[in-house]
Amino acid sequence: MSIRRIPYTDKKTGENRLTEKFYVVFQDQAQIQRRLPGFVDRKATVEVERKVRKLVELRAAGETLSPELARFIETMPPAMRERLAEWGVLDKTRVAAGKPLTQHIEDWRQALLAKANGRDYVDLVAVRTQAVFDGCGFKFWSDLCAEKVQAHLAELREPKPEKKGIGPQTSNFYLQAVKQFCK
Repeated sequence: MSIRRIPYTDKKTGENRLTEKFYVVFQDQAQIQRRLPGFVDRKATVEVERKVRKLVELRAAGETLSPELARFIETMPPAMRERLAEWGVLDKTRVAAGKPLTQHIEDWRQALLAKANGRDYVDLVAVRTQAVFDGCGFKFWSDLCAEKVQAHLAELREPKPEKKGIGPQTSNFYLQAVKQFCK
């Protein structure tokens, strides 16, 4: 693997130039040479190169990702993630896991509407699910944690001086919406 700027010819002037961005040049698990656009900052691209190398090694060995690499995949630019999936370095499910939960909820809403569920019902379960995720601080699929959901709902049931807590039935409705989304 290497980090470099790629030479190109400017179409307007005919001059030979180097790309502004650095590229990660590597061989994937099938030994095909690939060029992945990185960043203008060399240090940031070196970090991408280090993690892409690890991804290729894990893919070739058929091993699972570490939590650090899973978080890296979730936070990388979508175009970079999709390119790695296109080349087979990333599993397609990893690309979907990198989408923010808000996008997953919107996709889920559209799927529920396509199944002829009523708009009011779909809006209600989507809002409940989003409220729980916001309360727990979940941003990506890998953030989901049943214990945090239970703790958050328990906290919502607790009465506070300024307002009373939610009832057990309402809490169960929120939990049901989250479970439905996760299926």
